[in-house]
Amino acid sequence: MKLDTLKRRLTMLRVKKLLVSTLILLMILSITVGCQVKETKDYYINEKYGFTFEIPSSWQGKFKVIENDKSIE
Repeated sequence: MKLDTLKRRLTMLRVKKLLVSTLILLMILSITVGCQVKETKDYYINEKYGFTFEIPSSWQGKFKVIENDKSIE
């Protein structure tokens, strides 16, 4: 093989490696950020129906969520 071809292949391998590393880092960051939101105690998370909403801090300790089969009281 020619030297230029080898240099191009080496450069492409480095670029691919950098792209893969960047994608992995972005995936880890997005997972970490998503987990932090769920750990916050000022959110109500309903995994059954797939929704989340923020509860004002001033409501803390002043409400009670009771779930049953037909409604939320």
